[in-house]
Amino acid sequence: MRRNAFTLLELLIVIAIIGVLVGIGLPALVSAKRASKEKACRASIGTIETALVSYESKWGDYPPSAPMTKGANDLNTGVENLVWCLFHNKKGGPYLDMATWEEKLVNTDTDDAGKAPDDSVYKSTQLQELGDEFHNPFVYFHHNDYAKPDKYMKYMIAGQEQECRPQKSEKSGNYHAPSTFMIWSAGSDDKNDNGGEGDVAPWR
Repeated sequence: MRRNAFTLLELLIVIAIIGVLVGIGLPALVSAKRASKEKACRASIGTIETALVSYESKWGDYPPSAPMTKGANDLNTGVENLVWCLFHNKKGGPYLDMATWEEKLVNTDTDDAGKAPDDSVYKSTQLQELGDEFHNPFVYFHHNDYAKPDKYMKYMIAGQEQECRPQKSEKSGNYHAPSTFMIWSAGSDDKNDNGGEGDVAPWR
C-alpha cells in the first residue's frame, strides 16, 4: 500500500535540519547586517568631517564641544553644537544637507534651547544631535576640549549616560587629530570605548 504522509519521526528530522540551518545562517546574517551599518556609519562620519573642514575654512575654527546654547544639560553638548553650526546659512552654509540628515537627528537627552537658532535651516528649539546608524548620537570633541572636565564628556548612549574621553594613540601617546577634532560612534554594541575597539572611528 502506498504511503502519502510523513511519519512523526521524519517530521522531527526535517524540523531539526531546518533548526541547524537557521542556527548556522542567522549569526552570519546578523554579522552582515552589522557590517553594513558600520560601513554606512563610516560614510556618515566622512560626510561630517568634510562639512567640518568646510566650516573651519569659513569661520576660522571648528565648532566648540563645550556648551554654547542655553538649555543644554551637559549631555551630548559637542554633537548638539554641530547641529547648530553645520546647518547655519551664513558664510557658505549650510554645511550639511538638511534633507539628508533630518531623519537622522535624535534628541536622546530631551533638552531644549527654548528658541531655534538664527539664520539656520534647522528650525527646531530642541537641542538635537546628529545620530549614527545605531540611533545614538555621534561623539564629538573640539581639540581645545580634549582635556576638559567630565561635564563636557557625558553622552546619552542607548538610554544611559556614558563618559566619553578623547583617545590617545597607543603608538605615539598623542591624541588622535591633536589640532582639529575627534568624532566617533559607539557602534553596534551601544557601548562607548572612546573610539577604541567596538566603536566606529576614522582612525580604526
